This record gives sequence, C-alpha cells and structure tokens, in this order.
Amino acid sequence: MNEVDADLTVVGSGPGGYVAAIRAAQLGMKVVVVEKGPLGGVCLNWGCIPVKALLRSAEVYNLMKKAGEFGLSAGNLDFDFSEIIRRSRKTAGRLSGGIGYLFKKNQIETVPGRGMLTKNRGILVLDSAGNETARVVSKFTLLAAGAHPAGLPFAPFDGKRILSSADAMILETPPKSLLIIGAG
Repeated sequence: MNEVDADLTVVGSGPGGYVAAIRAAQLGMKVVVVEKGPLGGVCLNWGCIPVKALLRSAEVYNLMKKAGEFGLSAGNLDFDFSEIIRRSRKTAGRLSGGIGYLFKKNQIETVPGRGMLTKNRGILVLDSAGNETARVVSKFTLLAAGAHPAGLPFAPFDGKRILSSADAMILETPPKSLLIIGAG
C-alpha cells in the first residue's frame, strides 16, 4: 500500500475541492487530492457544464429555426443527437483535462480512489473493489466529496429505462418521453 504525506488532503475534485487544492498549493502547501472519478466531480463531468453544452446546442437550433426573421435561410434544418452528446462529453473532457494540467502545474498529487477518514489525520484510499490502495496522512483534510444521484428503492437505476443524470448524459437517441424526478 502506498503511503503519502501531505500538508492538505482534499477528498473530491469538484468546484470546491479543486479550487481549494490549487490555492493551497499556490500558498506553499503540499497537497494531495483523492478522487474516485474524473477530475472536476459531478458538476464538471455530469452536471452543470455538460448540461450547459447541451442547452447551447438547443439554443443554436432554435435560433436557426427563426433564421427567416433575420432575412436568412437555414434550409432543411435537422440535428444529430449523438453529435450533440459527443460535443457535450468532449467539452467536459477538455475541462477535466484542464484541471489535471493545473494540478500538475501546481505540483498537486492525485490519488485515484474513494477516501475514507481514519484515526490520526489519515485518509484510507480504496479502489472500486474496496481494496486499500493508499494511505494519506496530512495536517489538514478538506472533505469536498460532493453529491451523487439518489435512486429510488422501488426503482433502481438500470441505465435503460430508469436513468441517473450520468446515464442521461450519454444517451444515444433522444427518448420519446421523459419524467424527471428531482432538480438538483
């Protein structure tokens, strides 16, 4: 098991975690970030940012539908749903890579896995199978673990009929109808 010492351990790399990690490193602290998913957390990878990319595609489409009002002709207007999703995912990937670049530039170490608090200012890092992969000991710990979609006990996510927000972000075809429960 890998042992890591730091001044600050940040669990989670979403907007709260990555900004704090970068600032602490700029102030001279040795910083380690523990992250179980892609850098940027839910907001950057599955929430705010990719949703805004999807909304922008819809805005452009609607504007083009009104081209005649501006004396323009857009011809036979159509959209490619899979390309719209691809653009959204590409945007999220590019921004996640940007956080990785900033971490490297500021000498922030990233430890992949799920962080679990232990005694003596420690964070035990587990892989997706629950195996211990690292232990990080630091003077300070910032828990910025974010959130995740909560499934319903009687209707668990299946990725086909009952979707999490992440499932919805990678659909290959638009659904004929959709019911959204919650608005986080």
